[in-house]
Amino acid sequence: MADLNLATKLIDQYFTEIARSYCNKDLDSIIGHYNRDSSLLFWNAEGDTITSIDQLTLWYEELFRLFDIKSVNFRVEEVYADESTIVSGSLWVLSTLRKLGEEELEEEQSLRATHLLKQHNGRWFISHLHVSPTHFLPD
Repeated sequence: MADLNLATKLIDQYFTEIARSYCNKDLDSIIGHYNRDSSLLFWNAEGDTITSIDQLTLWYEELFRLFDIKSVNFRVEEVYADESTIVSGSLWVLSTLRKLGEEELEEEQSLRATHLLKQHNGRWFISHLHVSPTHFLPD
């Protein structure tokens, strides 16, 4: 996959599918993009470190319990590719609705994400994901 244009198209396709799955709370679709082997690593600015599909499933279940995701927009900032790896840096904005007792709070969450995809049996899967709110980034 050393072809950068092809890698960029693949990333765009993956992210479009994932964005749609967030809005539909389609956990199976989201989890289907992740590598199920022992190299899985997901972590975020809140300190969650996830190394298995079971942990990742629980994390997404909690996310969907807390938030209705109304829309997801992303912008791919950079892509690197070689024969067996694709790395992408991207910015995401999620428009969410959170229930706080009787009250509903609309929020926009801006995130910076780094995805690492590895090829396995002819398919590309997310092996590593790091996500941080952009307000944690230096000016």
